[in-house]
Amino acid sequence: MNYIFRRVLWIIPTLFLIAAASFYLSIQAPGDPVQMYMARHTETARMTPAERKQIQEKIISDLHLDLPGFYFQLKPLGVSDTSYRIRSKDERKHWNQMAFQTDNWPLINQIRTQILQLQEGANSTDLELSSALRFHWNIEESVRGIEAWHSENHKEEWNQIKDLYVQLSLEKNEHAMIPSMVWHGSNNRFHHWLSGLVRADFGISNRSGQEVSKLIWPKFKISFLLSFLSICLAYLLSIPLGLLMAKNRNGWLDRIGRLGSFLLYGLPSFFVASLLLLFFSNPHFLYWFPESGLMDPLVYNPNWSFAQKVSHQTPYFVLPILSFTYGMFAYILNLVRSESINEAQQPYVLTAYTKGLSSGKVYSKHILRNILLPLITIFTQAFPAALGGSVIIESIFQIPGLGYEIFEAILQRDYAVVVGVFTFSGLITILFYLLADVLYQIADPRIKLDKV
Repeated sequence: MNYIFRRVLWIIPTLFLIAAASFYLSIQAPGDPVQMYMARHTETARMTPAERKQIQEKIISDLHLDLPGFYFQLKPLGVSDTSYRIRSKDERKHWNQMAFQTDNWPLINQIRTQILQLQEGANSTDLELSSALRFHWNIEESVRGIEAWHSENHKEEWNQIKDLYVQLSLEKNEHAMIPSMVWHGSNNRFHHWLSGLVRADFGISNRSGQEVSKLIWPKFKISFLLSFLSICLAYLLSIPLGLLMAKNRNGWLDRIGRLGSFLLYGLPSFFVASLLLLFFSNPHFLYWFPESGLMDPLVYNPNWSFAQKVSHQTPYFVLPILSFTYGMFAYILNLVRSESINEAQQPYVLTAYTKGLSSGKVYSKHILRNILLPLITIFTQAFPAALGGSVIIESIFQIPGLGYEIFEAILQRDYAVVVGVFTFSGLITILFYLLADVLYQIADPRIKLDKV
């Protein structure tokens, strides 16, 4: 129990690292969440500029985009510790690069402020120059660009900006390579996101506006069921067949089994899934199973009994489960065969035979028990892997599971869902590794986890 308790305690820092990695990926992902939200909600196009600005400020506040990213920040000396307030990633990179060169953030911020003020009242020509300056970090080229700009509008303001650029060009950061650390405290984006994560709140989906936790939970149950049935089927078929192959080594069953498992393990899942659809869901060939989904929405009734639901949905599960199962079946089959052959050479097997036990009992009771440990390891690794690898199969068969959801979220740049699934999958993986430790001791009581 002490070992299990220590492992449970280790889950906390492990989840923290997974959460930090998930959050870092989300903030480094391309795209602006505010602009993506505005683009997906067409009603904002009919709003006045003041109304759109109010909506944007609300989104920024709800997503804590006006706060620093983490508890602390490591940065070169001279780069501002408040640059996170610049919404555009490209623009923020531009101004930070300029600050890295000159070590004069107050002057840079003054230039940026004047450009933004000029941009608000600028016409189309001035707007082109001001937009270009916000994303161009070369000071000399910026000065030449202003000098070459033949516009009588806001001429005095442009000259002021040019003078500031000239003044900035005289600056040089002599401490550019000196690192510095800024402490932001708990009022940061990651802390707010982590606080929600503790409450199983993964944020809000950009696509649907739903809570991510409520969105992925029904999808997880579908993927869990598919993975569970596939793994159980793979084990139920591969273990007895692998024992028979080991028992009749080099026999016809062993030769056919080895050849078949080699061929199956080498076939990619998308190819097998496509073949199954071509041969068994094709009206021009054999239309034995439905080609997509988990039910017929025109026929399915939520008020049916459990038996009626199973009877209706079973045909929809056959091809996806076969696509999930065949590779795992081939791998476990070879594992059981090779481990059984090795165990059959141990002295205890000879002792069992001298006691008069039949080959069937020796393999099923003694050898099988001693090869359980690698089978447990495979099981606890295969389940999280099956959840993660369900993207291809669920996309091909249009199954609304976790894999299909993450595929759609990536295409739509719905990073809240991507990060939520990534973190949730990490938690599932950790829990299954913990389950493996418990199953090891059940399978072999000689293993003392407290001494590990």
